[in-house]
Amino acid sequence: SPPPMAVVLRATWAAPPCLSLLRVLALLRLALPVQGLRMQDSEGHESADGQQVKPFMEALRELAQQRGSGELCLYSPGPFVGRLSNTVAMMNVALRAAVDSGARYVWPNYYTEYFKEEGFDDIFGRGDDGPCSRHQVEVYAPVCPPGGVKVPASVGRCSTAELLMSTVTAHSVVSDEMCGCRRAVYLNGNELFWDHNYTRTAALLSRRYWASHREPLTLPVAPGATSMEFMRGKKPQVVMHVRLGDIENNCELKFTPYNCRKKLQVEVYEQTLGALFSVLPPSCVDVNFVTDGHRDSPDIVRLMTTITQRGLPAPKIWTGSDLSTAKTFELLTHADVLVFGSSGFGRLAAILGRPETVRIGAPQPWGFDPDPVRFLPNTTQLRPTDAYLRGAGNVVFDMAEARQLMAKNPALQALAGSCGASGH
Repeated sequence: SPPPMAVVLRATWAAPPCLSLLRVLALLRLALPVQGLRMQDSEGHESADGQQVKPFMEALRELAQQRGSGELCLYSPGPFVGRLSNTVAMMNVALRAAVDSGARYVWPNYYTEYFKEEGFDDIFGRGDDGPCSRHQVEVYAPVCPPGGVKVPASVGRCSTAELLMSTVTAHSVVSDEMCGCRRAVYLNGNELFWDHNYTRTAALLSRRYWASHREPLTLPVAPGATSMEFMRGKKPQVVMHVRLGDIENNCELKFTPYNCRKKLQVEVYEQTLGALFSVLPPSCVDVNFVTDGHRDSPDIVRLMTTITQRGLPAPKIWTGSDLSTAKTFELLTHADVLVFGSSGFGRLAAILGRPETVRIGAPQPWGFDPDPVRFLPNTTQLRPTDAYLRGAGNVVFDMAEARQLMAKNPALQALAGSCGASGH
């Protein structure tokens, strides 16, 4: 059974000065009677020891409005789980809670070992969670009640709608983290369930991303080359993400059906490019394929054959042997025209891209949100036909409808107009 709160407090206050805040909070949370929570009424809950707890967002807004006690911070440091898109999605859940409540979000310095190894630690610039001078912080900690999210792979995790938190029980800790905070809510990433809803946060994340990526992007002059060149100053760059690496061969033996459905059939890429180049003169742009597959992957070979048969300019094919994962992602975010599919990697690039970037969403597979980034500027999301989703034929979408949708994309129309004016 958990130790009494007084015992935990004595243990933490007597701990060495170097004891991290994460360890302090882990000790404190042992005393929270999570398993004993029982309903009090529709407005809140009462724990086994009488502490009043409420739905997390309600409690967070209430605490944020108590300005007389000092600004409320929301602190959700790593380690998170997953690779790029899932880690940012988990961070985004905490950021969105801060935006929706009026709390100040504390940007982390550490996310995961994957971020550290792949060079993503500075994706949003330097964090503001320390180290700084040691100071006292009143910390509130929400709890994830038994059950949590009803997803087998996410046992023990809760969405922000399922978390519970007391607005009266806080714990004083002395910390060199959470810089500038006197009051803070600690949101444990190990208990947080994530989603990919960036409606409230995309603009903020994009500004933060570009503030730390001001330098022009340099790339090899060609895949495999050692000499480098700036990406800017050339023709407009069309960059298409072709996800293959983890889902190309016998995916069903290694991953869940949901994960395997992220693989778009090659005709989706072919017809999406066909629709784009029916509006945008291909001679006006450079085309790049970014893939975690290989140059001899069957889908890449077929795409190259199709492009050659149509007389289109040969694209550069960038693989993991040419660019690091971080540099690959930068190539996607720096595109003038980004073509993305159902992969979280390409979709996150669309979210973080510049406002003026042309975004073309390839038709989403069955079971996916048909328009996942509808809120982004200059975005055209192509829609598959019902017949294609049923597996009847290989005509992915109505080309006339696709042209109509692209005609409503102001950045694409402006780019096509400038191409015509330049004589391409």
